[in-house]
Amino acid sequence: MASLPRHRITAARPFISSGVDYCGPFTVRIGTKRSRTTTKTYLAVFVCMATKAVHIEVVDDLSSPAFLDAFTRFTSRRGPCRDLYSDNGTTFTGANRLLKEDLAAWQNDNNQQSLANLGTHWHFIAPSAPHQGGLWEAAVKSAKYHLVRLVGAQSLWYSQLQTLATRIEACLNSRPLTPIYDDPNDKLALTPADFLVGAPLVAVPEADIRTIPSNRIKHWLWLRQIHQQFWQRWSEEYLSTLQTRNKWQTKSRDVKIGDIVIVRHENLPPTYWRLGRVTAVHPGSNGLIRNVTLQTANGMMTRAVQKLCRLLDAEHFEASASTGQDVQNSSSLAPP
Repeated sequence: MASLPRHRITAARPFISSGVDYCGPFTVRIGTKRSRTTTKTYLAVFVCMATKAVHIEVVDDLSSPAFLDAFTRFTSRRGPCRDLYSDNGTTFTGANRLLKEDLAAWQNDNNQQSLANLGTHWHFIAPSAPHQGGLWEAAVKSAKYHLVRLVGAQSLWYSQLQTLATRIEACLNSRPLTPIYDDPNDKLALTPADFLVGAPLVAVPEADIRTIPSNRIKHWLWLRQIHQQFWQRWSEEYLSTLQTRNKWQTKSRDVKIGDIVIVRHENLPPTYWRLGRVTAVHPGSNGLIRNVTLQTANGMMTRAVQKLCRLLDAEHFEASASTGQDVQNSSSLAPP
């Protein structure tokens, strides 16, 4: 495997180098509340190449002016984008037909001139090579995989889809990227939100309504239920990518004192992660570590090693820092 591209390891302002892809379609209701007229809309997923932060915009259709409107909203809130990367296929086909057209359909003189005025240089990957855009493909998978299954064929109002897309964006930007061992404020992990707002994103506390049947709640509460169910499914899959084991075949390293871990199955609300530092280990009769004691923001707790996902061990962290490797790119947005 080749080395990472220059824009992936160069320190820069968030979203100055970004990748973009489409997610959809989603059915949106238009008109008055009594209207049954629907239309299709899409989500444009922008990913920062350096920080892996995600920005999601609702796009009316697959036309060129609709994308330019979404791109203008994106740059107005996140700042000018110097380099924009996208795939170069003619049409995406698949079982769910989630991606129907790509940005190559927008290659005309007017659009190129508009992007030139904004100071954006558009890069296209090779045709029929979606693996070259793995960074934004992973972000699209994280955003759409459970969202499409939760929404299904039901229709949303435009404002509801926009609210739901913003909540999903906050979930993706709250994930831990890499541990921090030498922070004076005892911060345990770095998240994409730290580069955007300077602190982790914390959602507004809400009552848990995941188990209530959808036909027994009001429509505005149904949107909150989708958000909570999305968080439950996606966070579990994301933690599974951090917790890989070769059972009975390869011996993996035991958890050591000082490791920073994420605690699984804590039933936390969206954008909340239970992080802790290992302060003591408790081996079993065979000498292998079975339980550990953690120092968390809420005090000490004891958990089994099966409930822990190690972000990065201290030795690997120090070795990567000394050699100048990009530690932040060791985590992913979605399972491979």
